[in-house]
Amino acid sequence: MSILEKAAREPDEIAVGDAHRASTWSALWDSATRIAHFMLEDLGLRPGDHIASLQGNNIEFYELVFAAMFSGVWLVPVN
Repeated sequence: MSILEKAAREPDEIAVGDAHRASTWSALWDSATRIAHFMLEDLGLRPGDHIASLQGNNIEFYELVFAAMFSGVWLVPVN
């Protein structure tokens, strides 16, 4: 089942959580969509472009992963 299907069927179910907070499927969808639009419209990235991210295991990482998928941008997590 995709994130869109989960957001539509179970919007208030917890999708991800970290040590500080939790995010529902609908909130994850909203954040990832907003970030995807930012990457394409404001940063000028195009599908097929590559970006790198250095961050910990947190909700923002999942938002970025889904945003990259939605926008067609390749995400390279850096450890």
